[in-house]
Amino acid sequence: MAIPIHATTMTSRNDRLVRPSLLMLVIGICAALLCEVFIFNLPYWQTRSSHEDTISAPTLGAGISREKNGELRITANHDDYVEVLSNNASEGIEYLRLNEQTGNHSAYLSTYDIVTKQPHDLGWYSGGTQRYISSADSRSRLIHVDGHAQGARVEFRDGVGTTIPVGSITINPHISFAVSAWRLSVETLLALAIAFFRPGSFLYRIPLRRSAGQRVVLLTAVLIQLAILFGIWELIGGPNVFRGTSYNGGSHWGDFEQYARLSDALIHGHTNLDLPVPSALKQLSNPYDPDVRNALSDGGKIPMFWDHAYFHGKYYSYFGVIPAIILYVPYQLLTHQWLPTSVAVLIFSLVAVSCMSWLVVMIARKMFPQTASLGTTLLLMIAATLGSSIIYQLSTPNFYSIPGVASLAFTSAGLACWLAAKRQGGDINPWLIALGSVSIAANLGCRPQFTIAVFLALPLFWDEIVRTRAFFSIRGLGNTIAALTPFLLVATGMGWYNAIRFGSPLDLGSNYNLTGFDMTNAHLPARNALLVMWYGLFQPSNVTLQFPFIGITPMPLPAWSPAEFSVGGLFAIAPFLFLALISPWLPLRSKGLVRGLACSAAGFGAFILMFDASLTGFAWRYYLDFAWLFVLAAVVVTFAGDHVTQTLIGAPNNGTEPEINTDGRSISIGIDLKPNPYMLTKALRLFVLIAVISSALFQFFALFIDQRYIPLIARNPRYYFTVAHWFLVI
Repeated sequence: MAIPIHATTMTSRNDRLVRPSLLMLVIGICAALLCEVFIFNLPYWQTRSSHEDTISAPTLGAGISREKNGELRITANHDDYVEVLSNNASEGIEYLRLNEQTGNHSAYLSTYDIVTKQPHDLGWYSGGTQRYISSADSRSRLIHVDGHAQGARVEFRDGVGTTIPVGSITINPHISFAVSAWRLSVETLLALAIAFFRPGSFLYRIPLRRSAGQRVVLLTAVLIQLAILFGIWELIGGPNVFRGTSYNGGSHWGDFEQYARLSDALIHGHTNLDLPVPSALKQLSNPYDPDVRNALSDGGKIPMFWDHAYFHGKYYSYFGVIPAIILYVPYQLLTHQWLPTSVAVLIFSLVAVSCMSWLVVMIARKMFPQTASLGTTLLLMIAATLGSSIIYQLSTPNFYSIPGVASLAFTSAGLACWLAAKRQGGDINPWLIALGSVSIAANLGCRPQFTIAVFLALPLFWDEIVRTRAFFSIRGLGNTIAALTPFLLVATGMGWYNAIRFGSPLDLGSNYNLTGFDMTNAHLPARNALLVMWYGLFQPSNVTLQFPFIGITPMPLPAWSPAEFSVGGLFAIAPFLFLALISPWLPLRSKGLVRGLACSAAGFGAFILMFDASLTGFAWRYYLDFAWLFVLAAVVVTFAGDHVTQTLIGAPNNGTEPEINTDGRSISIGIDLKPNPYMLTKALRLFVLIAVISSALFQFFALFIDQRYIPLIARNPRYYFTVAHWFLVI
């Protein structure tokens, strides 16, 4: 049926679509303000009328003493506590403030636990939570105890001889009211996400189109993500982390300037690194045996560099050389300085996220042109960043991250170019094909695991290969040359580079790595691989109610393999990626290639995880190798979910809006009078939104866990305590 309406009706109708999102945003901001006043500032309201009591001489345990200058010194690893008792039985101890001893003292970071005594109970009980006090932030000296406690002990966990400038202790101090701009920013971002990506948002009613306005919106979304990533990088320490060399025990000397040394070597015409090689190391019959190197190192007096390839008396970098060629070498030639490692990680991370966002847009435009909406595309751009493991790489910006993040950028750009090369009618743009092949071939000189992306060409170009014969035919000769030539050239260059270093074009040098086990002889137990796959994908996270709310997960294995910590499996970190598992059940008879791409991506992701587990064990940083493949599958599944639902229900105008027919001054809208057909689509959008928000919060708090390599509390304690203080009430 057709309903004639005036053109001016469209404006009011659009307003009705936008108005609920704006109302939700206002409600969200009001809720954030209420949280600021009454929840995050609950310590202020709790202590506003409390009876503040300062104990100038708290009781000391047998394992701690008071120095002449008033500082505390730990003298034993037991009974190293300070104790206070409440003089107000009705009020108890809700909060404590450890007052800093005045005078000159060095910077300190001490760990402690709170042990409490309840009324009418002679025992002391601990919750077992490790906390910190630091000279970097006075707020670290505020402790939430318990309103029922009549006594409290601060038990320190530092070594004998540690001095802690704590003088008096105040029971139930008056805590100031404070509104945090940073906390409000986080709450506002959450309010924006809920308001504009809720299942009924007007953004899902806007088809994705090639318009200037939508380009601005998409670019803005990318820039916001880049700004957040830059903020994380600054939070971690910016250019001042992972610099120089360090001794880490045994024969473990770390060199965070490995890529800078590689570029310096290339500039000076050789491939080995300019690092001193001890003569004793050269004389070892098997320098790859870590026990032999540890015995030789003499407590680190003889430096031997960890995770460097050692071959015929010289150090090499077995990590891909292309990042050095395209970034480090130009920087050094222009500035005559070495590029800081963390800066390189930042640059490649920003490029990678930009390319991933571009890839999501190209998937929407090329594979789902009739049903992809602006809202789904924007949400999936965010989900791709969160699911790719890029945040971990950026928050641990050492040289390990450089080849993988560079490969993520190259792979995303390459796949986006390949999709952009597809034209209607089976035509192909050979220049975009060549550019995509160059990008994907670059993985041979970055992180070779990403080269598996070349096999995604089969589902992407199946019609062009089999039906229209745009490849591997006389007609498609130019396209075939454009696709294959970059791989031949890059492979030839990398083979030549490897032959110069190790005598064989196929020898990457990874087996010559000086690491925690002998890679030239060791064979990791095959039975561990399935367990490592479980840990890498499905292991639940260790979530607590104590800041930072995230902890590391155990990694028991039946036999030894290299296994570093993580905070849970990939699907726990980014629940959105669960959608990749339903790839085989996509009901797309007319879109079989969509199912093929999703299934191929998920299958290759599992294969790369198994490959890493079998050869190198398990590490959180390895998630980058396979996470992008599950991201690709989940993105396709989400777009396909919209497509399938809207196709099966026969929803007008892609299931978003009634068809609009213009006729001069009036507009008629064709309405299909069916029951509400959008519940499945809304359920899918709701799941993705909840998964994205939970992943964002999870990865934000994971930045603050103290079991990380060089944790934030050691790198930048002021930022750590700024966020920790937000949750003093817990």
